[in-house]
Formats: sequence, C-alpha cells, structure tokens
Amino acid sequence: MAPVAIENPILNSPFHAPTKHHRFDDEGITDEIVAARRKSAYFVPIAQPRARGARRLFDETPARREENRDINRVRDRVDRWREGGYVDVTHSQISPNSMAIASCELSRLLKCLMGAFGH
Repeated sequence: MAPVAIENPILNSPFHAPTKHHRFDDEGITDEIVAARRKSAYFVPIAQPRARGARRLFDETPARREENRDINRVRDRVDRWREGGYVDVTHSQISPNSMAIASCELSRLLKCLMGAFGH
C-alpha cells in the first residue's frame, strides 16, 4: 500500500480535548477520520529471525501496539475534572483571554495526577 498523504492533519483545537483522529490499520495511518479521541498507545517492534547477512529496515519490521495505560488514566481524570466544572480554577482562569493561566493550572493538575499514579 502506498503511503497516505494527509492534506490537513490537524483535526482538533489545542484548547479542547480531542474529538476525532485519523484511523490506523495494519498498513499504518489512513485518511479516514474517526469521531473519538484515540487511546494513547505505542508500537513495540517485534524482531523477526533473519537469514544470515539479510538486513531489514525498521519500517518493514512488524510491530505490536501496546496501550499506554497511565496516560489514558490521566486523560480520564482530566476529562472528569473538565466535566466537573474545572474544580479549584476561578472563572477568570478559564476565560478565552486567560487561556495561558488555565494552561498552567492544567499542567499543575497533570503533575499532581502523575504523582497520584506513582510517576
């Protein structure tokens, strides 16, 4: 399969939780848009036995997709925090003119959440 050229890869706002993503299949990324946030995952290359002297490129090596459970737990907690009305953040911190302040609060919250998970 030929590589997919995605004309506009940015689908989501940097100020809101992602609501869509490009689908992956066995061949790689596709131009199909899925209306949901993608679960965080990483690819673990699987080494294949090779003939003596044979060389393979990394892209040709099969991979196993592993869910990044810690990141997905943090995302779930942040989603609940947002749905709960941004507890412990004042109204001025979530106004459009103060997005930088809200971003700092979110960063602080993420650090706290990571600490809660033992990282």
